[in-house]
Amino acid sequence: MQSPKHVDDDPEDAARLPGWKTVAVVLAFHAACLAVATYPFITRIRSTFPGGWTDPYQHLWIMRWYKSCLHSGRSPLICPDLQYPVGAPLGLFSPLHYQSLLYIPLSFIIPNDYLCYNLIWISSLLLTGLGTTLLIWHVLRDRLCAGFGGMLAMLGTPVLIHSFAHLELITLGWFPMFLVAWLRFVDQPGRGRLLAASAAYVLVAMSAAYYAVFAVLPAALYVAWSWAKAGRGGTLPWLRMRFGWLLGFTALVGAALIVLFTPQIWATTHGYLVNRPRSEFLRYGAPAWSYVVPTPFHQLSKVMTTDPYRLAKVSDEGFSYLGVVPLMLIALAAVCRVRFPRAWFWWAATLMFVVLSFGASWRFGSVEVGLPASWLRNTFFAFRLIRVPARFNLFAAVGAALLASVGLRHLLARLPRIEARLAIVAALTVLTIADLSMVPYRNEATPNMPACYEMIKRINPHANLCESPHFGTSDAEYLSAACGYWQSRHGLRTSSGYSGNTNIRAENLTSWPSPFSALWLEQKDFLKDPVKVYIDLVSDVSFDDYAWLYLATHHFDFVVVHHWDPPVPSRPMHLARLEAQLRPAKIFEDEMTSVYQTSRLKPPVHPVALPTEGWLQRTPWRGTYSCAVAQTAKVSVYNPDPDREVRFVLNALAFRKARTVRLRSRGRDLATWNLAPGKFQDYVSPSFRLPEGLQELTLESDGQERPAHHHEEVNEGDRKPYSLRAGGIALIATQPELTTSPNVAIHQDPVTEAARTL
Repeated sequence: MQSPKHVDDDPEDAARLPGWKTVAVVLAFHAACLAVATYPFITRIRSTFPGGWTDPYQHLWIMRWYKSCLHSGRSPLICPDLQYPVGAPLGLFSPLHYQSLLYIPLSFIIPNDYLCYNLIWISSLLLTGLGTTLLIWHVLRDRLCAGFGGMLAMLGTPVLIHSFAHLELITLGWFPMFLVAWLRFVDQPGRGRLLAASAAYVLVAMSAAYYAVFAVLPAALYVAWSWAKAGRGGTLPWLRMRFGWLLGFTALVGAALIVLFTPQIWATTHGYLVNRPRSEFLRYGAPAWSYVVPTPFHQLSKVMTTDPYRLAKVSDEGFSYLGVVPLMLIALAAVCRVRFPRAWFWWAATLMFVVLSFGASWRFGSVEVGLPASWLRNTFFAFRLIRVPARFNLFAAVGAALLASVGLRHLLARLPRIEARLAIVAALTVLTIADLSMVPYRNEATPNMPACYEMIKRINPHANLCESPHFGTSDAEYLSAACGYWQSRHGLRTSSGYSGNTNIRAENLTSWPSPFSALWLEQKDFLKDPVKVYIDLVSDVSFDDYAWLYLATHHFDFVVVHHWDPPVPSRPMHLARLEAQLRPAKIFEDEMTSVYQTSRLKPPVHPVALPTEGWLQRTPWRGTYSCAVAQTAKVSVYNPDPDREVRFVLNALAFRKARTVRLRSRGRDLATWNLAPGKFQDYVSPSFRLPEGLQELTLESDGQERPAHHHEEVNEGDRKPYSLRAGGIALIATQPELTTSPNVAIHQDPVTEAARTL
C-alpha cells in the first residue's frame, strides 16, 4: 500500500494538539462548569448516585463482575449467581469495557464503590468536553473557541439527561477524537494514521456499544465526500490508492470488535435474544422541535404555560434542547455562511445526526412517513441491535458544539482586543450554564445492603435466594438492580438482577411462573383466597402447595421479601397476605426485609403442577393469557398420595395445524391427545397413579411450526418454532363422583392486561 499525496484543508505542518498547559486549563474550566451545572451533586459524591439507583447499581455489578473474573481467572460470559437458576449472560448487559478499565484499578485504591462510580462519571463527562475541544481545535485552531465548544458538548441536554443513568453514553469523548484520526487517515493514509484511527474507533466501541454502530455513519460519509471531491476523473485513482488502507482498517477493527463483543456473540449462539424489538425502535425518537424547546429540567421551561414534552408523551431519551447560546451562534454561522475547513462535511454530518435522531417515522394524521433511521434498520443488520434512535442526539450535540464554535470565532474576529473577547466568552459561558444547567441536580442517597444476607450466609454460605417482589429481568426497577449489585458483595445466588436486555430463559422458567412475582403481587385481590389462586398457567391451586413446589423445583433455600420503602415507587406491591402465608417459615425480620426458610414450609397436601422447561413467552392470544409451548415441554409435579389416582389437564390449542401430543412419565405414556387449532379446549388424561413426592412429566408433540407473521412470534423479532399455545395446566386428584371432564380456568383481565403491560 502506498500513501497518496494529499494536501489538507488545514495546514498539516501546524501543531495538531494544544499544549499540556492549555489542556490543563480547559479541564479546570470544564470541571468548574460541570460542578456548577450539576450542583449540589459534587458535594455528595461519596454517598449518592446521579439520577437514581437502577442503572448505577447495574453498572457497578458489571464492573465488579469483570474484576471478580479477572481475580479468579474464570470466564465472564455468564454469571451463574445472578438470575438463578438460569444465570445471567454478560451479553445481555451493557459491555462497559472502558469504564471497567477505570474501575478495576480505582477500586483497589478506593474501597467506596459509590465514590469510584462518581469519579468515573466525572471523568467521562470531562472526557466528552476534552474530546470535543480537541476536535474543534483541529478544525478551527482557536483555543478559546475550542474550550467553549467542549463545554457546550459536555453540558448539552442529551449528555446531561443520560448522566442521570447511563455511564456508558456520557463517555462520548473518544468519538470526536476518532473523527480527527479518521479524517487524517482518509486524507493521507499511512501506517501510523491507520493505527491511530483503528485505536480511536476501538476506544469509541469500548465506551458504548451504541457508538460502535453510530460512528460508522460519519466515517462512511467522509469517505463518500472525499471521493466525490476527487472529481470525475479522479475518483478511480482516489479509490485505488485508499482501498487497501480502508480494508486494513476494517480488518483491524473487525478483529477487535469480535473480541470486545464475544459475550454478545456467545449469548446469541446460545439462544438468548440480543436484537431489540422493532416496537421499541419505533417508540423512541426525538421530535424536531425538541432541539429548540427547553425541557422540564431547564430554567426557561418555567416561563412556558404548557409542557410540550408531556403533551407529546416524549420520553427523556428524546430531550435534545441545544440551548439559546448555541442556537444563536449556529444561526450566525449559517446566516453569515462562515467558511472553515471541511465546512460542507461538518454541516452535513450534524444534520445527519439530527435527522437520524428523529426516529423511525413521522405521522401526519393517518399518514405515516418513514424516516432514514428506519431505512437503516431495514438494510443494516447492526441497527437491529439499536433500541433508541433518539440517542443520535448525543452525536448531534458534538456537531452542534463545533458549529456554534464556528459562529463564536466569527463573532470574536470582529473584536480586536483580547479583553473584549474574553469578556464575550465569559458572558456567553454564564448564559449557557444558566440555560443548560439542571440545578438542583437530581441525586439520591443509596440504601445500605440489608443485614439479612450476612445472617443467611452464617446459616448456609452457599444458599440460593428467591427475592420478592420478583421482577422481570429487563424491568428497570430499583429493587432488581440493587439486589444484583448486593449479590456481588454477599456472594449468594439470587433470582434477581436487572440486565437491560431480557433474559428469555429466566423469564420463562422462573419469572412468569413465580408465586412471588410483582405481576401477581401488584394485584390487590391476590391471595384473598389463598387456597384458590391463579398463578401463571395454574388455576384454582393452593398458594402454599404451589409456592412449595416452585421453591423445591428450583432449589431455593430462602425467600427474601423486601418491604423497604420505596423499592418500587411506580408499582406498589401488596405484601401483607404473602407474608402472612409464609409466617410459619420466618427466621428473620427487620425494617427492610423478612426472611423465610423453605425447609420450614410444609409439602403440598394436594397434587400440584408447575411449568418448567419448554414453556415459552407469555402473551395475550385471542384474548387469553397463554404461552407458546415447544415441541418438548417439562412439568414439575408433586403428588402427596401415591394410592390416589390423578388426572392431568391441559388447556391448549395446536399452533397452525393439528398435533398429536403425548403426556409421559419415566418413559411410559400417560395420555395421548389430538389437539386442534382454532380455540382453546381442555384435554384431560385418563386417571393414573404417580409415586409420592416431587417428579417430572413430559409433553411431547409430533411437530412444530415457525411463525409466519409478527403476531405469531414467541418474542418480537424471534421466529423460534413452537407447537402449541397453552392457556392452563392442572394436576388434580380423581374424584369418585367425577363423570365429566374438569375445566381448567384460564386467566382473563386484569392478569392479561398486566401481562400485556410487561
